[in-house]
Amino acid sequence: MPKELVTLKVRIRMSDGSRPYVHPAKTKNNKLKAKYVLIDQIEHYHPEGIYTLCWRRGGQPAYETVGSDPSEAESKLARKRLELQSEALGMALAPKLPSFPLPMHSPETLPSHAPTTSKVAGRSLKECVATYLKETEEHKKPKTFAAYRNNLDNFGDFCLAAHIEKATTHLTKEAKGALTKQEKAALVKGASMAYERTCIEEVTREDLLAYALFLRQYRENCPRSVRNKIDYFQIFLHHFGLPSLLLGKDLPKYTKKTVRKYNKVQLQKMFDEATLDEWDLMHFLLGIGPRAQETSYACYPDVDYVTGEYTVTEHLELGFTPKDGEEGTFPIPRSLVEILLARRKRYPTMRLIFPGPSGKPDLHLLRIIKRLGLRAGVNCGFCVTKNGLSCAMEPVCKHVILHTMRKTYASMLHKNGVSARTLMRYLRHSDLETTLAYLADDEDDDELRATVSDTFAGYAAQAPPA
Repeated sequence: MPKELVTLKVRIRMSDGSRPYVHPAKTKNNKLKAKYVLIDQIEHYHPEGIYTLCWRRGGQPAYETVGSDPSEAESKLARKRLELQSEALGMALAPKLPSFPLPMHSPETLPSHAPTTSKVAGRSLKECVATYLKETEEHKKPKTFAAYRNNLDNFGDFCLAAHIEKATTHLTKEAKGALTKQEKAALVKGASMAYERTCIEEVTREDLLAYALFLRQYRENCPRSVRNKIDYFQIFLHHFGLPSLLLGKDLPKYTKKTVRKYNKVQLQKMFDEATLDEWDLMHFLLGIGPRAQETSYACYPDVDYVTGEYTVTEHLELGFTPKDGEEGTFPIPRSLVEILLARRKRYPTMRLIFPGPSGKPDLHLLRIIKRLGLRAGVNCGFCVTKNGLSCAMEPVCKHVILHTMRKTYASMLHKNGVSARTLMRYLRHSDLETTLAYLADDEDDDELRATVSDTFAGYAAQAPPA
């Protein structure tokens, strides 16, 4: 792997007053983990940490603070990498640009500063991006908005790479290496000017296919992430009245993973190992089937203790809006009602059912379940994070997640006679197909298992080979 021109560190404050730069912690999807850093390969919580770009300029170390927002830090890291690689190599993003033809419009030779007229009259791509982000930020949740913004930043980087690749196709590798600093600067400036002249109507099917390849090869995105980013870009096109450019077989392929559920043995092990607070949380997840944020923002007034019903409720004062803006009311087990009444007596001043240490919504309930899964011995033992942590020893098993409890809730009700359409309402899904996906691998009953075992028992009864 070539040495990175710029790295992202986090400057933290230690108990002894020192302020070292350390590596940021990342999730299993290789995304920055807000407020967490790695010290001796172990995650530590440092909410005061500030993301900082580190590189060398003229042989001397250089630094630039980029704030505490992980999404903003990743975006600025990509921009700084683009800038430094442009200076060093005359390339926009990587030492080797794609070998496939890149159809974005750009000059055929080293660009001059003389403006040219776009071949297609239309709306500026750059201005459309700015308009879209401004309008989207107003009605999308921060996490969703960050995903849209980062994707459009990636597409902008891809366009610059495409323009530079096309402008230097006539040059040999040696000629590219011999470019002067002024020629490199002119090349980058010309690519930026060409991008600014690009109209949104000029983006083609070939561009999106090349962008998908760019994401796989140079951003190292997994197939599912590539598909998501192509979908996000086509949503951007729809915003301006343009059709999808990739359909059917053109769309990036990925493996659809089934949502697993806990079996009876795993559930019993977790309940047996749980503390009282963990026991409450387990019953809530299993008896209601909520999404993660719905659990974090659940409040005692959301429970009707007389009728035994629960309502997923909007709490704007806490910053919570249900997914798709839909509230929903559905019955819950009487046993859970009793558990919540007992919990309220233990915490009489709390409004939130599962608050964090500061009394605010706990957005890290997944950690509780993962730690419980490790103690209960339900981890698979084979998951390894990119930081080298094994789920045999650490609470990092990818099969122990909150969403698995939601699938378990749906499957158990369906097996006991609740219809799929009723479950669709309980789960607050917008279509039946999504609900059916939760039930596709419903648990087989004991009688059917016995039939399968008896069918092949004769072969097992034979003596094994010596």
